[in-house]
Amino acid sequence: MKTVKKVMVAVSALAIRAAIPDAAFAQLVLTCPVGIRFSEIVECTNIISRLTLRPNGVVNVNTGCLLTSLGPPILAGQCVLSTSGPGPSKNVVVTIPDNKVTIPGPGDNLIIRRWRIARTTTNGQNQTLTFTPAEVLNTVTFNVGARLESSGNQVMGSYVGTNIVRAQLAP
Repeated sequence: MKTVKKVMVAVSALAIRAAIPDAAFAQLVLTCPVGIRFSEIVECTNIISRLTLRPNGVVNVNTGCLLTSLGPPILAGQCVLSTSGPGPSKNVVVTIPDNKVTIPGPGDNLIIRRWRIARTTTNGQNQTLTFTPAEVLNTVTFNVGARLESSGNQVMGSYVGTNIVRAQLAP
């Protein structure tokens, strides 16, 4: 019989920053108004748990007995790519360069990995998306998901972190 320890861990408002690394890309505008929210969770004692939040919002418990609890709903991130000028002349490639992010908190660090992005119109999961100049000119929205990994003895508290979403013109 498993002993269940109710540890409430809020990984609230995981913000996603947009980084457009070069002045040549100034016509691109990438914002991520909705950060990933894993909400409050209950975890089993001494069992490492993994919770995957897919870009389409589907949640899977991969190992352990990590369960959603009371609180705000678990929420996939959402980013918007548009242009502030005439638009790009080439395709735009969107990536999340860091596939493992460590989130510090009051207890053991949480690990967020397996970052995936998908068009809002599909259930796909990719590490890279490519958009045509016409799509970007009309504004594109895409979703972001990831996997939360926590130790078996996670302490109660709030864990908040960031990751980078990058938009670049295709070579």
